[in-house]
Amino acid sequence: MMDLKLNRDVGILHIEGDIVFENSNPAKEEAKDKLRQAEVDKLVLDMSDVSYLDSSGIGFVITLFKFIREKNGELVLTNMNEKVKRVCELTKLGEIIDIYDSNDEAIEELIN
Repeated sequence: MMDLKLNRDVGILHIEGDIVFENSNPAKEEAKDKLRQAEVDKLVLDMSDVSYLDSSGIGFVITLFKFIREKNGELVLTNMNEKVKRVCELTKLGEIIDIYDSNDEAIEELIN
């Protein structure tokens, strides 16, 4: 469901599939374990293969945001489809987490 890679000291967590009630808690734990192991404090959450997220999916994103913030780090979102963007707009998630169109754009912002 997810893969973590490093690019210029920035973690890119690529998520696949829907993030919904049925899988959000295991996904949170898997993501936090990967981030702990890699000691990531700057994270791009690549949503290019997320087709939908519900309120539990928003909770997943906020959990990771808080986890990274506890390390004085930063989390951003990228590559969202229109449906996922709409959920983020309705929930005002974009007011607390920066959203970028591409991973490259987000990485440039995070390292500068």
